[in-house]
Amino acid sequence: MQRLTVQSEARRLPVVAALLVTRVALCLAAACAAAPPSAPSPAQATTPAATSRPAEVAPWPQASARFHGEDTSWLGADSAYSVDLRAGRVLWLFGDTFLDPARDGSRTNGPNFFLHNSIALQTPAEDTSQYDLTRSKLTFFYGPARAKVPTSYFSETEQGDWFWPLHGARMPDGKLLLFRMRVSKISTGFGFKVVAWDAIAIDEPDADPGAWRPRLLTLDAGATETLVGASVLIEGDYLYAYAAKNRDDDHAISLARFTLSELAALRERALDDPEWYTTRGFQRQSAGAIAETLIADGQIEFSVHYEARLRCFVQIQMRGLFVSDPQTAIVMRTAPRPEGPWSAPLALFKPPAPPGTEASKLLAYAAKAHPEQRGAEEVLTYVANDVAHPTPLDTVYYPEVLRLTFRR
Repeated sequence: MQRLTVQSEARRLPVVAALLVTRVALCLAAACAAAPPSAPSPAQATTPAATSRPAEVAPWPQASARFHGEDTSWLGADSAYSVDLRAGRVLWLFGDTFLDPARDGSRTNGPNFFLHNSIALQTPAEDTSQYDLTRSKLTFFYGPARAKVPTSYFSETEQGDWFWPLHGARMPDGKLLLFRMRVSKISTGFGFKVVAWDAIAIDEPDADPGAWRPRLLTLDAGATETLVGASVLIEGDYLYAYAAKNRDDDHAISLARFTLSELAALRERALDDPEWYTTRGFQRQSAGAIAETLIADGQIEFSVHYEARLRCFVQIQMRGLFVSDPQTAIVMRTAPRPEGPWSAPLALFKPPAPPGTEASKLLAYAAKAHPEQRGAEEVLTYVANDVAHPTPLDTVYYPEVLRLTFRR
């Protein structure tokens, strides 16, 4: 595996990007067609939305700058999931990625490359606080070069399918569980189709990521219409894996769980028979469980975590898609248990249009929280992408970092 390192805060370089047809298309399919629920089910929230914001959210430019390193050829990506690897180490997972081996700060001055995924390892710098992006070192990884062309960290299949990340968790026994969505190129529609989910194990995540050897856990790559692993958390004796519908106009969120004992050592096919949350509680898939919808107007990418300050579970996602839409905002829901009931969404932050961009042509998506991070009560990220130009402007297509402070 190849690596790139960012050790200090860096100024933003002028960059020019190639149009991300596939990821833009996924956002369009995943968000702008989503319809609000006609009526809540017993598991859905009935609490009305609050009239005031429960928290103050503001950009954190010092943390965002860590993804704009002037000494790296990593020139932006979306998704930006994070997994706590413990002891100050954090795994960042990215989707479509720009790479510039010449390190001239441009996405168009050759040679430049486009990868379907990459990762980064956040580690604490000497004599600094753990888990603080502004004081940490970021080392980016991608796949080995083939015929002098860099490749994705998670390599494409023999059939040419590629992988975009979902979430994951470090297990109690130390192994790392990661979920992914598998994507195929097609000749119709947007030119691609998310065909399945799968899951992999990393047996020694304390090793250098360049030495990791992912081990496939799911033999049949999961169901097409439900993407398991959109957000993952460990609570009590269970690993909870939230799932999102994979339909053009339906991205309802449901919930599967696995006992930690059945996931011990992350054996092959350990994920074959989850318990789904249903109208009768959790039931095994093998017993014919029909998953209950927890959040009807969900997204494919979001986060759920337990927030000790609020003494409840918190879900973060982007509502809407285009920045010009007054309803587009990062929203928060709360619940007393992983399965809910979930509150109505509370708007936290409306993504701005950077200078030089058109709000009507600017997408905002991939909002999520990163509860392992420090430097704020909560750290959030989202991604903005410009579709007004053949290549997105240099002010977009990087993870944008926000600081959240809860109101007392």
